[in-house]
Amino acid sequence: MSVPIVRRYTTTVPAALNIATPSIDDVTQLTIQQLNRSNTIEDWVNSPDPPGAATYQTDVLVNGIQSGVTNFSVASSSLSAGRLIMGPIPVAVSGQAGGKQLSWQSQQTVTGAGLAAYSFNIKYGNLF
Repeated sequence: MSVPIVRRYTTTVPAALNIATPSIDDVTQLTIQQLNRSNTIEDWVNSPDPPGAATYQTDVLVNGIQSGVTNFSVASSSLSAGRLIMGPIPVAVSGQAGGKQLSWQSQQTVTGAGLAAYSFNIKYGNLF
């Protein structure tokens, strides 16, 4: 039986525009989530929306390598009727692989009133 879980991640204030910064799990304070069994990313939403006109691009890394999955904060607003649902995005773990490390990195691509931290929630299909 799968039990969905929601985790919140925060990216600290970046040094400059377009500089990728690791996102930190607000519960564990770690930048890497170790998966020992397959999981699914079901949804993604800003928490809260970025301030002013600021926008962010967030990339999913699997074992430290860009997975090709990218999300944009303008598509993740819980206030928007046009919000895109990110998932399902399967993350498969084979028995001999020893697990996979899942991590996130965000970069601020547009400023509103300067550089700012960014937080988002991820809904996973089951517990880790």
